[in-house]
Amino acid sequence: MPRSIRVRPECISQVKSALPRNGYIRQTDLAESLQISQSTVSSFLNGRPVDFLNFTEICRALGLEWQDVANFSLENEYITPSQQQNTQYQLELPEGQVELNSPFYINRPPVETRCYEEIRKLGSLIPAQSR
Repeated sequence: MPRSIRVRPECISQVKSALPRNGYIRQTDLAESLQISQSTVSSFLNGRPVDFLNFTEICRALGLEWQDVANFSLENEYITPSQQQNTQYQLELPEGQVELNSPFYINRPPVETRCYEEIRKLGSLIPAQSR
């Protein structure tokens, strides 16, 4: 399943014009405002895949609806062409817990690996992480 999303090619000019309209003179200004890397912003603005959460945050900062500019095609990510022809996909809007097989699920190996190791131990507890 894809863990990233990209801007549709036909929306790239719209996305790029949203930068100055929202007070961001440079890509770096947007990156600093959102506390993400400039390379992530550059990838977003040029239609390359970025993490879903970064995608939605950038869209919010630029006053765009992410669903209007998102490219939902799976483009060879983890799926062979024959599987793409025979399978229907429907993306759900993420809300609350996300299913493990959701394209919006983000695997977090260090945390999940430790949790799975603890779960296997008899009588183990996993403390809640404070934010």
